[in-house]
This record gives sequence, C-alpha cells and structure tokens, in this order.
Amino acid sequence: MYVFEPAARAQLTIQGPGALVVDTTVQPDPTAGHPIFYASKDFVDQTADDDTKRMVCAYEPTNEFVLVMLKPHERVSTYRIQFPSEQEPPSPGTPPTPSSRNP
Repeated sequence: MYVFEPAARAQLTIQGPGALVVDTTVQPDPTAGHPIFYASKDFVDQTADDDTKRMVCAYEPTNEFVLVMLKPHERVSTYRIQFPSEQEPPSPGTPPTPSSRNP
C-alpha cells in the first residue's frame, strides 16, 4: 500500500484522474516486482472494462485511488482504495494496534 499511494498521487498531479495498473502476468526482472503503470481516465475510457470505468469516474482522488490488477487468463481485478491515514507504516514484526487492525 505504501508504494502505491505516492505513485498514485504523483501521477494524479501529472496526468489527472486515472488508475494504477499492475501487470501480474509478466515479471521481466525476477528480482523485481511486476510492472506498474498509470492509465489516465481517457485511456481507461477507451480500453477498460465497465467496472474499471465506473470506479475511475467515481473515485475521490484527494483520498482514494483505483488499482487495476491484470491477471493470467485475461482476468482483471479492480479496486477502489482509500489512502492510509497519515501515520507512519508499522515496523516489521510490530503487533497491530486497535486502530490498525482489520475489522
């Protein structure tokens, strides 16, 4: 999550509303993650499925972003995610506090 937020905010400033896209079908460098790119709203309107188009039109860019995961066998998962609070990310191995637990 803490990787996606800065990327989404930066690209919003540069390209306007859109979605972060992670292509999980390829991994060109086995020591790195999957390719990530930003798709502008115009690009999404021309190429994406209806669910992704709906989320990109409806999300609130000041506190949310849209994440699209391209998956094997031509599957796509789209998520509308709120930015985490302004708190620092927890250190590895730190037990969850009541405010950071999932309900």
